[in-house]
Amino acid sequence: MIKFYNAFFFFVVFFLFGTTLYSQEPVHDPSTIIKGDDNRYYVFSTGDGVYGLSSSNSNFTNFKEEPTPLSKTNYPSWIDSYVTNFEGNFWAPDIIYMNGYYYLYYSASSFGTSRSVIGVTRTESLSSPNWQDQGMVVSSNGGRSEINAIDPALFKDDDGRVWMSYGSFHGGIGIIEIDPNTGKTIGALSHLVGGNHQDYEAPFIMKNDGYYYLFINRGKCCDLLKSTYYVTVYRASSVTGPYSGARTFLTSQNGNIVGPGHIGYNENTLSFHYYDGFSNGYPRLFTTTLSFENGWPVAGDLGVEFGRVNGKYALIAKHSNKAMTLEDLPPINGVNIMQSEYISDDMQKFLITNEEGNWHSIKSLANNEVALDVFEISQDDGANINLWEYWGGAGQQFALMKEGEDEYRLINRNSNRCVDVANASHSDGANILQWGCFKVAPQQTFKLINLEATSIENFNMEDVDIYPNPSNGIFTIKIDSPNGHIQLFNGMGDLVFEDYVTDSYKVVNSGLKSGIYIVKITTEKGVSSRKLIIK
Repeated sequence: MIKFYNAFFFFVVFFLFGTTLYSQEPVHDPSTIIKGDDNRYYVFSTGDGVYGLSSSNSNFTNFKEEPTPLSKTNYPSWIDSYVTNFEGNFWAPDIIYMNGYYYLYYSASSFGTSRSVIGVTRTESLSSPNWQDQGMVVSSNGGRSEINAIDPALFKDDDGRVWMSYGSFHGGIGIIEIDPNTGKTIGALSHLVGGNHQDYEAPFIMKNDGYYYLFINRGKCCDLLKSTYYVTVYRASSVTGPYSGARTFLTSQNGNIVGPGHIGYNENTLSFHYYDGFSNGYPRLFTTTLSFENGWPVAGDLGVEFGRVNGKYALIAKHSNKAMTLEDLPPINGVNIMQSEYISDDMQKFLITNEEGNWHSIKSLANNEVALDVFEISQDDGANINLWEYWGGAGQQFALMKEGEDEYRLINRNSNRCVDVANASHSDGANILQWGCFKVAPQQTFKLINLEATSIENFNMEDVDIYPNPSNGIFTIKIDSPNGHIQLFNGMGDLVFEDYVTDSYKVVNSGLKSGIYIVKITTEKGVSSRKLIIK
């Protein structure tokens, strides 16, 4: 793990003392989950010292903090002879049970260099721990081509042999055998993947049906919602490789799950950390299942569902029932986006196109050369959204995260932030911008109204006359057949008025506010519909 740890720990302190948490404690770079001698489940992670949690179940739906195996201020003195300027923040531990002991492997490093060390401590019990440090396992001395001695991950093969993979950037990822009697290395170090300071780190190895699977993190870590961490997986027929066939296992953004990292699998549970898009990037532990399809691992349910949408739509904010609207016509570069009462105007009609995977463009239907665009490709809260010529940039693409029937969050590909109505306003003219996603936020949820499905252009209107049209809400309906049923629907398809006609004429006082409505009249001759404008 290389990156922004000072920023990470400031963020943790801010959230611990600055707001009320509604989910787990901070978990970053988690170990594999292990079952302890008390039948509780344990996980250890990056922290001041080493951070530990336990739970009654492997999904960690409840948890308690455990004593740290290593103290920030009272750590083994031998570390200082390998790592200069070490401040007691141990990174990315892992744990394994061997021959009566729980062995916890940890890493210490000089920030931004490969001057690092992996050590090990052990205890016979996790419920009543007595951690005894066993000293150095591997080290690296700062060379650019060295396997950086951080991010240890332990793997026990079917034959009982134990292996430790590790590494980050610099010389890539390596693997070495571990003596299960001592917890120390035996044999030679083998290079697996990466090198030349490429973004390879946080390895994890598992085995299934004769194949070894190597999981690796790529991208940028530890920058909250700006993180681009994602997980790839390779396959080999030998634990030491060669590994090939790299493919993406977890993408960098899955709804509120941003920058997933440090894969682990044990106790039938897949675990990793992520930055929570619902709490401005707070780091959390995620647990789910893992299965195999066509010889490759597949992550279980991530708790989010995406739509892949193509068509002509109006977008109605859930909290205000008002439509996303262009502030002006013609739709050209720089036109601002706001909300206003839905009147089925051209300024409120958009073309949504599934461009790639979960990512969509949202273009003005009146000019499909321009699309919604986050101003200056910003990743910040409050960045404005306006129209700009579509060029396929990440600031112009949005994932549609399902919230309900035809309801979605629009999450920007570049910022991992939600399209939002400023200040949750209910007023016409309120600005549309981006903001960190909230767990419950109707001002960030939009109902998609399919304009093609609600079109009335092809309905038969020969037997119906409505006048005056436009009207002030009072109008006359003339029909050729008596005994008709009148229904008025707003642009979202909601029934807002109904009445019955017992003669050829009917004066209707609808009491409706300004807008565009569909009048549906059912008689013995059939159904007719017509557009009605109320001013």
